[in-house]
Amino acid sequence: MKKIIAITLMAAMAVMTVGPALSTAGTIDPTVGTGLTIGTAGGDRPFVKAKWEMKGPCFDADGITYNACSALSGGEGQDDSDAPGSQFNAPGTWDADMNYTVCAIASDLNGVADIDGVYADIYYPELSPMHVSMDPNEIDNPSGGCGAFIEENTLIQLSKDEGIQLVCDSIKNGNYDLPVIETVNGMFTDLADFYQDVCDPSTGQLVQELAYVYCDDKSISWEHPAGDYLVEITAHDAYGPGEILDNHFEYVGFTGFEVDFDYITYKNVTKDIRNQVPGDRNFGYTPDSCPGFADETACSGAGCYWYDSACHAGDGKPTVRNLGNTRLNVKVAQDDMDFGQSSSVWNVQYDARVGTLAGDWHGLYDPFKYKDDLGDPIGSHYAILDEILDLSETEKMDFVILVHKWEHGIDQSAYTGTIWLDADFAVFNTSLCSD
Repeated sequence: MKKIIAITLMAAMAVMTVGPALSTAGTIDPTVGTGLTIGTAGGDRPFVKAKWEMKGPCFDADGITYNACSALSGGEGQDDSDAPGSQFNAPGTWDADMNYTVCAIASDLNGVADIDGVYADIYYPELSPMHVSMDPNEIDNPSGGCGAFIEENTLIQLSKDEGIQLVCDSIKNGNYDLPVIETVNGMFTDLADFYQDVCDPSTGQLVQELAYVYCDDKSISWEHPAGDYLVEITAHDAYGPGEILDNHFEYVGFTGFEVDFDYITYKNVTKDIRNQVPGDRNFGYTPDSCPGFADETACSGAGCYWYDSACHAGDGKPTVRNLGNTRLNVKVAQDDMDFGQSSSVWNVQYDARVGTLAGDWHGLYDPFKYKDDLGDPIGSHYAILDEILDLSETEKMDFVILVHKWEHGIDQSAYTGTIWLDADFAVFNTSLCSD
């Protein structure tokens, strides 16, 4: 073995001497000295170079095997906006989740093998409380928000090739300003500096395995409040954590609701008497195909509701629920159902409310147009209902008709119309975050 080593070294020296003549004075020593420095108290702490959140999930069901976000049409490294950092849209569907993946790049001057773990701590937005209700009959009553701690997660180390593909290809070439980088102590001056440091084919830290990418799948629900979620990343060794690198991802506000009714029938209507269609809190939504069933058997067999000689998507008792990640006010507009006007005064008026309290009624409002006029309501055409529908809240709706004159006599088939429903964003009750 010694002969082989000696021959190799001498061959190397022979190669090195090709060129200008060198002095041959003295003796060439074919040995190399070695030494070490002893780390104290674990040496230097590990550190986080960059972090980001992207659309997920990016792991298999086992939560360990990275699949490069294969279930997503656009693959890994995406979010829902062209703006810097991470922004995610709400699902807008009851009981659905918004899936995302937290990632970071960590390194250690003592070598990446010294890293015991990389952790992500996630917090609610500071001034966005969850739905808090004192109503014992409330169907859903989540709590939290207001900057509270949600959970800590252990990130999973990707392989060298997986990390390079994610950072140096998918993100660098497809979502350049997604990462938040460490700028303290002059680590990086800008994103170009960062990508050079980790991705350079010769000297890149990911290429040389002096740093690794760590990720983990997470989710928040349709009912989590919109706002900026704080994510803190720390890398730990046997002696504790390094410095925190944090950022916020935005859960983009979505205001939306759904109802379980597709028709309102005012029954036993009497002139100049308020006639009310009462709702309930039992959300009976079924597919929009319900009106297509022409007989009671087929209607009921599809899980729909048969009444008034037709198939409907609800039980006839109006219910509304919040599908978004913001609070909202439902607003209502109606045509005149062909009641018309007398002396420029409408022959019919309406009222509506969300909730059960007397104070929840809007108060009588007029039709915004004749039934046969074209156009949809805008702006002031709507009656904005007072009760705020909170996050994931399910509530009853009541509708009232008040007929002042039977314009076409008492032929009930002569009076049909349309209700338009919409919603306005309602601000969060930040007073709940003051404690």
